Amino acid sequence: LILMKNGGQLVYYGPLGQHSSKVIEYFESIPGVPKIQKNCNPATWMLDITCKSAEEKLGIYFAQVYKDSTLYKENKMVVEQLSSASPGSEPLSFPSRFSQTGWGQLKACLWKQHCSYWRNPSHNLTRIVFIFLSSTLCGLLFWQKAKDINNQQDLFSIFGSMYTLVIFSGINNCATVMNFIATERNVF
Repeated sequence: LILMKNGGQLVYYGPLGQHSSKVIEYFESIPGVPKIQKNCNPATWMLDITCKSAEEKLGIYFAQVYKDSTLYKENKMVVEQLSSASPGSEPLSFPSRFSQTGWGQLKACLWKQHCSYWRNPSHNLTRIVFIFLSSTLCGLLFWQKAKDINNQQDLFSIFGSMYTLVIFSGINNCATVMNFIATERNVF
């Protein structure tokens, strides 16, 4: 379990244990921290005691307590051990600057977008319905207009309406995709 407070400071990183026993044991071992009540959700209790107001009330700064703990030192040793190369291993290297070719990166990005769109049928349905309705409206407005083209202005009005339809569809697609993209952006 990784528990961080606002600002990204680490409050706890370690095993959860059966029924959160390890986490409860860790926090209850800190002097001044109230014991968990019977039938209390450990996650709620943990968040209640580590919130900023509880920290100020108790006078305990859990990020500093964690940094001073043996658990932190053990975790630091494990990280150092796992980050060093094993004896006899060769450094990781690739024939070019990137591990994937440009084509491989493009395929990976397109596959990711394909999976993302496949998982969001409501967004796809909205786009399809909008394009269908706006195309039908534009088609009905200029139904058999090609027979009545007498001058350059008539031709430009048809081109202008086609341009407007394409621009309007693009703007609508950009506006409707914002919520969808915002959720993917949270990963970074």
